[in-house]
Amino acid sequence: MSEGIQHLSALRTLQIHNCGKLTSLPRKMENCIALESLEVINCTKISLFEECLQSLSNLRSLTIKGLPKLVFLPDRPECYKSTLQYLYISDCLSLMRLPECLENLSSLVRMYIIGCPNLLHLPHNFNCLVALQVLRIDQCTLLSSRCQREVGEDWPKIAHVPEIYVDRVRI
Repeated sequence: MSEGIQHLSALRTLQIHNCGKLTSLPRKMENCIALESLEVINCTKISLFEECLQSLSNLRSLTIKGLPKLVFLPDRPECYKSTLQYLYISDCLSLMRLPECLENLSSLVRMYIIGCPNLLHLPHNFNCLVALQVLRIDQCTLLSSRCQREVGEDWPKIAHVPEIYVDRVRI
């Protein structure tokens, strides 16, 4: 996969599903300049999600689901382009934190965080996501309690979002 993908300069959507032996995504995707949507679903051995995001300057949608070994997302600003509008993170059972540099996602409109029970809190500067219209947090025990209206520790970070759902309830 690493060698062939670098020649796909017109690729707009990449879906990687149910690749149980895949341990990481290709490091060199810089020639995938047209890529707008990336899905990585049920790739149970992936633990790193670093290098490939750096070169995806047109990425608008990122879905990460069913990566039980993923503990951290990259915390480097160059990995998060301002073009990203949709971020879906689900069933990443070991995920402990979101990167502080998410503030770079100035076009992010929708964010879903589902089934990440070890996610401790939202990044400090989450309130910088001024374009965010919909935030959904489900099955994230620690995070859900921190995002309760008015009383949760992370409430000031998300209060600006017009549509917020925590554990399937609109707050």
